[in-house]
Amino acid sequence: MSGKQSRKIRKQIKFSKKAVASAAAAMLCAAPVASEGSEFLVSIYPKFSFPVIKFDESLSTGFGGGLRFTYRPFEVINLFVEGDYSEYSFNTKTNIGNLSVFNARAGAGYHLPLTDRLGLNFDAGVGYYTANYQKDKDSNTPKAVISGLTVGGTISVDYKIGPVVSVYAQGGADHKLSKGPGFLTTADLTPGLTINITKAFSNKNNVSVGNAALRPVFPVFYSWYNDNSFGSLEVTNNEDASITDVNVYFYQPQYMSQPKDCAKAAVIKRGETLNVDLKAFFNEQMLSLNEKSDTMASIIVEYKYLGAKRSETFPLVVPVYGRNNMSWEDDRCASAFVSSKDPAAMWFAKYVVSAIRDDVRSGLSQNMQYAMGVFQALDEFGINYVKDPTSAFEDNVGTASIDFLQFPYQTLMYRGGDCDDLSILVCSLFESIGIKTAFITIPGHIFMAFDSGFTVEQAKNYFLTLDEFIVDGDTVWVPLEITLSDEGFNKAWHKGAWEWNTARLAGKAMMYRMEDSWKIYQPVSVPGAAAHFTLPDENSVALAFSSTVDEFVINQITPQIAWYENRIASAPYAANYNDFGVLYARYGLFDQAEKQFRIARNMNYLPAVLNTANLYYSKKDYEAASQWYRNVLKVDSKNSLAMIGLARCAYEVGDYEECDLWYGTVYKNDRTLAKQYSYLGAFEQTAGRSFSLADRLENTIWLQSEDYAQKKTGGQIVAQKAAESSEVVKNTDPVPVTNEVASGSAMAAIVPAGVKEEEEKRKKEEQGSSDGDGDDYVGISSQLDFNILSADDLAALAKETILENGGTLDDFDASSFVASVKDERAAQDQRLTSVMTDVPLRPPVVVEEPVVEPEPAIVEMPVVVPEPAAVEMPVIEPEQPVIPEEQPVDSEEQFVVPQVFEENLVSSQSERQALEGPKVDPIPVVLETEIVPEPEPVVVEQPVVKPEPVAEPEPVVEPPVVNEPIVVPQVFEENLVSSQSERQALEGPQEDPAHVEEQQVDTIIVEEPTPVKSHKKIYLGLAALGAAIAALFVGLKMRGKKHE
Repeated sequence: MSGKQSRKIRKQIKFSKKAVASAAAAMLCAAPVASEGSEFLVSIYPKFSFPVIKFDESLSTGFGGGLRFTYRPFEVINLFVEGDYSEYSFNTKTNIGNLSVFNARAGAGYHLPLTDRLGLNFDAGVGYYTANYQKDKDSNTPKAVISGLTVGGTISVDYKIGPVVSVYAQGGADHKLSKGPGFLTTADLTPGLTINITKAFSNKNNVSVGNAALRPVFPVFYSWYNDNSFGSLEVTNNEDASITDVNVYFYQPQYMSQPKDCAKAAVIKRGETLNVDLKAFFNEQMLSLNEKSDTMASIIVEYKYLGAKRSETFPLVVPVYGRNNMSWEDDRCASAFVSSKDPAAMWFAKYVVSAIRDDVRSGLSQNMQYAMGVFQALDEFGINYVKDPTSAFEDNVGTASIDFLQFPYQTLMYRGGDCDDLSILVCSLFESIGIKTAFITIPGHIFMAFDSGFTVEQAKNYFLTLDEFIVDGDTVWVPLEITLSDEGFNKAWHKGAWEWNTARLAGKAMMYRMEDSWKIYQPVSVPGAAAHFTLPDENSVALAFSSTVDEFVINQITPQIAWYENRIASAPYAANYNDFGVLYARYGLFDQAEKQFRIARNMNYLPAVLNTANLYYSKKDYEAASQWYRNVLKVDSKNSLAMIGLARCAYEVGDYEECDLWYGTVYKNDRTLAKQYSYLGAFEQTAGRSFSLADRLENTIWLQSEDYAQKKTGGQIVAQKAAESSEVVKNTDPVPVTNEVASGSAMAAIVPAGVKEEEEKRKKEEQGSSDGDGDDYVGISSQLDFNILSADDLAALAKETILENGGTLDDFDASSFVASVKDERAAQDQRLTSVMTDVPLRPPVVVEEPVVEPEPAIVEMPVVVPEPAAVEMPVIEPEQPVIPEEQPVDSEEQFVVPQVFEENLVSSQSERQALEGPKVDPIPVVLETEIVPEPEPVVVEQPVVKPEPVAEPEPVVEPPVVNEPIVVPQVFEENLVSSQSERQALEGPQEDPAHVEEQQVDTIIVEEPTPVKSHKKIYLGLAALGAAIAALFVGLKMRGKKHE
């Protein structure tokens, strides 16, 4: 080859290289700014060429490689340029060199996507080639150069490994033209690697968000939006392949701590759209928003494209309203404003409950009474119904209009609101004290209902009809018109029931249980919100509550009241008056009950006295209750109900020794009754314990005439008509009174102390063996007794206590402490020996100091062991007989004490005169007593168990109120007469007190008193006066030690 030809070939090769390089550079520069949807690709490949038509038969397979640039303006169009180099060898025995071929080609093609990753390409192109080879063995011979056009076509299959990289395999044919016969035709096989330059240099993701539809966001529902949508939008896949693992998030950084996952999709095919419901997990900070505000939020779309993770964020504007706003598209929405944890509502409701807790009655459910108390307290507080003209419920219900509702603390602070505000407040108050509530909606109005606390069966037993209730399953609801808070609970209930029934008949009433509504719209409380208001007066609240309950109860028991009134009108007997009083007392209507009991007491009806004691116990007047219980024991010394009443009173005032005394007696005689009040015997027990008025009414046994008739023995109750006189009805012929003792009659015998002690011991052994259950009563006072510790143990305990409290032992003398403990215990043992033993020591004979009163002070002396018989023996003035007169108990009634109740009673003056006999002096009794301010004469008896009566009656006077029981030897007779003539007939000289011994047995045998001449009256009077003074001194001394 000449030098001229060589230069020409080199120029052609340089031109080809420049052309290819220039095209490649242009494509690389244009790739980043390609129009949307277009792509630039670069491919590199090796090439295998197999000659089919060749100019020399010895030409064999060629090998080479190339570079290709493809522009894809549309998904299916390929525009490309490429250049490649191939080298062929000659299959000859002599080495004549290789054939080198340079190709440059441009063309177009069609791209057919088969799947997201797999595609098929059809390309055709035309270009220019140049080739050279050594023609003979002589190396000095110049190479032959051939050039011309080249034409070819290919078919290829590509596979996308990822968004940027793909591989392909291509096959095709290429024909190289020459001036002479065809130079070379080859079949080519080309595997290659393609880089998507556009996607490699671009961060753009081909997904889009559109068609957003948003509803207002209300802060009060901030938790509701976690599960419910406030808007929607669409996410579209614009990638050239499907996207997988798609997640769509909503995020509002101001009121959210992290994005909320709104939607997920496994695959979104190219061109498809995903519908997304927007949800958000807002926090409480949203409740600080008072006015509407447009907030900036974001929609985050995360997905995978051909295995590569992609993420795209789109801005979104969300309108957020103030915390008091909401719409009435759903009537249950208002439940979000109802909160049992609202601080103001809890404060108000629990304050009211504490004010009325002790006045809660039995029978009526606690829910009903608490609801009455809270509702009446709102009136005392000054809550008013104020219609909101701009956002009333009736104007917005069922629409998307924005309403303004108040939280409970705001309504309490503003002291007013419209129907929805008051419904929210009352529901919150009731829920905070454990009463279930519900919203009631009728056309244009909303009010509330609460759980009555009754089951259907209980309500049917308590109320005459359930027409004014809402029965839902086994729950009985009370509808309450909350806008009538100033007109009282009862009227608000009746009005609410009428509204419900009217709308229900029209099919337009709905009730939504709060607990069900809260499952959808959770209650919220404004954080940091403080309400400033003054609570109503506690006494006013309690008074309003009591008045409301009284009115309610009277309305409910009106039929029963009418029945008793009709019964009394036809049969005005004491038993009927007593039962009428029990009806009132069981419902806590004490004034009405006391009126009926008073009438029965004036007719000398014992159950009325017991029920009066129960009434005072229920009113927590334990001192008065104790006195009334003692009055019962004067007539019936074995009355277990009176004893248990005394034990309950002693327990309440903290006198546990007195409690043990009475409860222990009941425990021995009536184990069933004692176990009903087991708390009196052990601190850890609660059976029968009363913590409120309802408990006291419920746990108290009210004695009715039917029960009394069943318990009474030895005769039936004598019906007594009400009359102003105190005379009794006579049922049998009068029995003449003589000084002789009938054979076999009951008498009180004076027996030696030793004999009595043996008798008591024998009876205790017999009683213990008869019980047989081994359940011995110990007493609660023993639980407070530190005698189980030795004096040294107490000294060690005192040291430990001093050191625990940070003190020192410098001033603590252990020996002195031990000595003082021993001395105190010795003194205590001596007191117990002289006072609390079965056979008490004989008290000194002293004279009682006269009381400066119109009538002498007479004190009752109950026997304390084993069965307290609270019976007194009067002190008789020697000079002139004292005629007892009735004294007023209070300002309202004239107290008529219980009379002697027997089957055979004497009622006329003539009969009393027929019974008069010679006067005898009563057996003198040494009394250990206290001076009391207001004595009242009482006519009492002590019935005994012997079948035959004692011939001689004895005067009885009314006991005054005493503060503590005193053990006194008594003398009992079976039949007592209360008229003045009988008292005068019984007066006479008295016997020396030294002959009297105390007896504490069930049946007391009385010796016939020996008549004493009348000239001894002066001496006996002085002796009685001295005994009273000594008893006063001893009683005051014992009381002082007891208080210590």
